[in-house]
Amino acid sequence: MAASVPTLGTAQSVQHAVSSRIISVAPGVRSLAFSANGKTVACYAVYANRSVAGPTLSSAVNYQVVSSSSSCRDQPYAVGYSVNFQPPSNKNMVFFRIDGAGRIAITEN
Repeated sequence: MAASVPTLGTAQSVQHAVSSRIISVAPGVRSLAFSANGKTVACYAVYANRSVAGPTLSSAVNYQVVSSSSSCRDQPYAVGYSVNFQPPSNKNMVFFRIDGAGRIAITEN
């Protein structure tokens, strides 16, 4: 029996699980938050000049991805750059690349 892959989305909406990695060169960015339907569903610590595993995303969900100088535990959470993103259903991996200014680019390689 195959193990199910947890995704950020509801079981009814999962069409395709897309893995991700977060790559940052921004020393001022400490976290990347993922929201769906206005609610934060995940937050990942980000380290300058390092790559970390990101969430497994559902291709059926549109996400807002936000970079921040705050850690995931900080309240209030400082919002930096944001992008809206729906993972492609024909890909198995996406990369969230954070440039030196904290802007987010999403690539497939």
